[in-house]
Amino acid sequence: QTLAGYKGQVGLLNTFDYYKKAGSIVVPMLALSGSDDLLVPASHQQDFKKIMKNCQIRIIENCGHMLHREKPSQFSQEIINFFS
Repeated sequence: QTLAGYKGQVGLLNTFDYYKKAGSIVVPMLALSGSDDLLVPASHQQDFKKIMKNCQIRIIENCGHMLHREKPSQFSQEIINFFS
């Protein structure tokens, strides 16, 4: 990922209000987060759960923002379990 791409993502997090759109999603959803994520703290998932009643929250311990790279097996298993 380029530095410009990273800055763009961080900038979006500071300006995009996903709470306004999240309440309109009615399908079941899985929210995965790393317990040590500094970019999007796991505590934000609980706020998200208040808006999306059909959302399951899973926190992967000892993991940061790159769940799929840091804990690929556990990340994949959480997704498999969600669809099982």
